[in-house]
Amino acid sequence: PEGVPAAALYSFAPMASGVLNNFCNQAEAVAQGERVSRGFPAVPVPVGAAPGAIVPAAPPAVIAPAPAVAPDVWIALADEQTFQKGDLVVGANGVVPAGSVMAAAPPGMNAKYAIIPVPSGHMIPVQSVSPREEESMQRGDIRVLPIFFDPQGERRRDFNGAVAMLTEDKLPGGNIPLEGPKTLLSLAKSCRTKSHTFVSDFERWEASTDLHPRDRSVCEAEVLCQALDSFLTIDQLDFPNLMGCEILARRYQIIKEAHQLAPQNPGYSAADIFMGWGTR
Repeated sequence: PEGVPAAALYSFAPMASGVLNNFCNQAEAVAQGERVSRGFPAVPVPVGAAPGAIVPAAPPAVIAPAPAVAPDVWIALADEQTFQKGDLVVGANGVVPAGSVMAAAPPGMNAKYAIIPVPSGHMIPVQSVSPREEESMQRGDIRVLPIFFDPQGERRRDFNGAVAMLTEDKLPGGNIPLEGPKTLLSLAKSCRTKSHTFVSDFERWEASTDLHPRDRSVCEAEVLCQALDSFLTIDQLDFPNLMGCEILARRYQIIKEAHQLAPQNPGYSAADIFMGWGTR
């Protein structure tokens, strides 16, 4: 491995404890970055941790000098007393604090990782990102809303309050691969304006038609609206950013439109175009 003395590796020559400790520190920084990239939490490491934990002290040979200019900006990868995950820790052209443990980018990845000391006396894992990426890192996962529990401790949001929090974000890697503008946010706002949820909107539509309650279209529309209500109020998804939810919303609107002129003989000739996946 890079930086490891050959004699220590192949002939079992003694290795200075400080050098070994530094290799362990660097490995911890890489491991923290790898955990975060795979969706696992990274835990801040306190100064003076128990034996076996990573400690901030390390020989000068591999410790980040102070001051050192940060290559981009450094974003927190874990919650800590002073910072929350996604917070800006070191700004553009800022300095990485003395005592920071730097790690090279893992193979195949451009991101850099480090464990740096913060004013609370803890060590916190951070990742370097470009200034353009900082906003999306602070926003968090654009597919979900913050989890909310009602006074009874149940995971549930009020429909109107949830709609007020919905966004249509610019998605990393491009927009959802459906033709035409997104419709789900407008549909949700329309329901809110009429003091409806998706389910009550369905019930109003069903009552306005002459369809039998067991008609296939009625049953399908009910399931679609139950799913959309659940995604918003129980699962608490920011679903205008989710292609699957947009497909459900478009299908519900197609059913209503197809039965508008001829309830007993609905027309679905333009369904593929409305769905946005082209003619099949």
